[in-house]
Amino acid sequence: MSGSSRLKKISLSVLGVLALVIAGIAVLFPTQTYLFALFMITNITANHHPPPLAQGVITDNDWLKWDQGSRKFTAALNKRFPPGTPESEVRTVLDSQGFKNLPPPAPDCIPEGQTPPIGRSYTTCPPDDRWKRTMDYRWGGLPCDQSLSATWFVEKRGRVVRLEGHYGGGCL
Repeated sequence: MSGSSRLKKISLSVLGVLALVIAGIAVLFPTQTYLFALFMITNITANHHPPPLAQGVITDNDWLKWDQGSRKFTAALNKRFPPGTPESEVRTVLDSQGFKNLPPPAPDCIPEGQTPPIGRSYTTCPPDDRWKRTMDYRWGGLPCDQSLSATWFVEKRGRVVRLEGHYGGGCL
């Protein structure tokens, strides 16, 4: 038997034993095994990088310094999209970099200041339609993730007059 086929046989044997050990653990601890598998799949498939617009702008040094990161991201947005930029260009660029539109508010949301119903869960409506001009980007994975949002304000002709960036994050 050649050295490479012997190595192949040993490797397959080790993998077989490892598979049996994992199967045994799964039988003894099904919930923990499921949660561990979910954790691993989530982390493997998660996006682990900020968008191109924020690479080099938001760094590891900004973690937990949300205001500082937000100011830096706002500056990057305003540099890339100066006043007068068409709103369509902002949307197209952000979308191409992985930013997502915010979902609309719940149809049964309660306007801010109105008395909420007793004994029923509810959501508060946003104070304006800013959600229509905000896009969000998330990266990281369990246990911590980070997010950026871009909100822009336009004049009547659909040209940007101002952009605001927000940086945040959290851990389980």
